[in-house]
Amino acid sequence: LPSDLKHDTKHEHEQENSIRHVKRELKQEVKEEPEEVAYCKPMAPYVVTGVPTEAKSPGFHYFAKKDADSRGSAMFAALGSTVMGYDEQDGWLETEHGYLPMTWQGQAVLSPLQDPLDAVSFDKV
Repeated sequence: LPSDLKHDTKHEHEQENSIRHVKRELKQEVKEEPEEVAYCKPMAPYVVTGVPTEAKSPGFHYFAKKDADSRGSAMFAALGSTVMGYDEQDGWLETEHGYLPMTWQGQAVLSPLQDPLDAVSFDKV
């Protein structure tokens, strides 16, 4: 074979090897497990509006689980304080310190904090 053809054949062979290599890498990437996607729950402010009458602390203790028998820590949400949390839509508020019940013994103990701008009528401003 002329040297030009040998060079072209060698170049084509290198390209084919390169293409095979890229295809193998792509197949490996597809086989790998996708990374877990972190998501944030929409947190909102709530005011502690009530505490149990039998409470020995001036607030509501955080619970480790969504279970009234699962006291978490000695930390508590004080009456009148604002806590940030995610309403689980099952009667519990998830916070960074644990869970708080939305109601206790039939009484609401947490109330969503209303945005002061909701009360403003912008057509009169």
